Amino acid sequence: MIRRPVVKKRPALSLRTTARSGAVKAPALQKQRIAGNIDAIRNAALAFDWDNGDLRELGWLMSTLGLDLATALQVFLNADPARFNYLHRDEVPLEHTARVAALDCLHMKIGYGFYLPHPEFGLAPVRADAVRWIDQQRSDAARGVQGRWRFDEDHFEAISDDSPRTLVMTPNIGRKTALWRTLFEPMWKRG
Repeated sequence: MIRRPVVKKRPALSLRTTARSGAVKAPALQKQRIAGNIDAIRNAALAFDWDNGDLRELGWLMSTLGLDLATALQVFLNADPARFNYLHRDEVPLEHTARVAALDCLHMKIGYGFYLPHPEFGLAPVRADAVRWIDQQRSDAARGVQGRWRFDEDHFEAISDDSPRTLVMTPNIGRKTALWRTLFEPMWKRG
């Protein structure tokens, strides 16, 4: 019987293992998050230092439910994403890979609707910067170039800066879906 030598395995280093390694969150911010003080979380996220800050703490801040879309866009734009926008994943310098991964995650959350516009001010604080980013996207498309982080311009144009817009379609409250209606309504009521 041949015995194989015992090889001590090291866990692979990834964003998940670094995230589990215990980011030290500020106790004051933890209390604010538990208390539901979104303004304190918003201010901490906006004041985040992208060059020297702990990206795990930013991930923790940005995963707070209730943060608005304008805050998320401003945090995204504070990272100066333009300098990495045209780089392929393999071309990103090693010291900036965590920053680019955080920007990827933030971009996905913005695009998929994790952050909703604030009902009182919409995108007003960051509208000019968002329009500048979208104009750059348009000029890139005209040149045939595509950046890494593209936003849906219709998504931002539909958001009001003054107050919530009225719904185009009102929901049918009390109306059952077709499957439930078919299964549970008597045939003579279906018409």
